[in-house]
Amino acid sequence: MKSYLKTLIVSFTLLFAVGCGLTTPSVMNTTSKQFTPTNPDAVKIYLTDKPTKSFEEIGCISKP
Repeated sequence: MKSYLKTLIVSFTLLFAVGCGLTTPSVMNTTSKQFTPTNPDAVKIYLTDKPTKSFEEIGCISKP
């Protein structure tokens, strides 16, 4: 009886772990526009001052 219970618990644990690990993440596309990769060193983040050069806003960073 004890061995059967242990086997049952291990089986359910493995099934749960596999079920959680095989889920596909969902990604919501917000635009169909494609952007070329940007060099991270060339990125400037403006916190308070409005930029003097023209720019295109491609996203928003928010704090949860």
